[in-house]
Amino acid sequence: MPEGRVIAVSGPLVAVLVQEDLHHSWAVEQFQKLPAPFLTCEAVLTETFYLVHRLKHGKEKFLDLLGSGVLTLDFALMAEQETLGKLIRKYADVPMSLAMPAWCAWPRYQREPLCSPWTGTSGFIESMAVG
Repeated sequence: MPEGRVIAVSGPLVAVLVQEDLHHSWAVEQFQKLPAPFLTCEAVLTETFYLVHRLKHGKEKFLDLLGSGVLTLDFALMAEQETLGKLIRKYADVPMSLAMPAWCAWPRYQREPLCSPWTGTSGFIESMAVG
């Protein structure tokens, strides 16, 4: 289990909210084991809402998640626009939403060794680098 702070992206958040998701049980288990609050950003929340809003009770479950206190916002998108631009241009051939480069540009994630990703695609994301 990771020590310190954990970054949550949309994949695991959707899995927690959608009981029919293939990874729901795993995500719920991680949600209970990992140290909260989880770090996230508006781009991740926007993507998560988009993915669940049409599902039965999706909007309500999303709002419950927001009000639960297990998430905290810790990313200033506008302050990182140069880094975001570099990542978006570098990986222009990779399909992605804004959440992916925002997560990768997270300055504290880049510098904070006790900050671990909670994502099903961490191997790919961790290999992304600005340059």
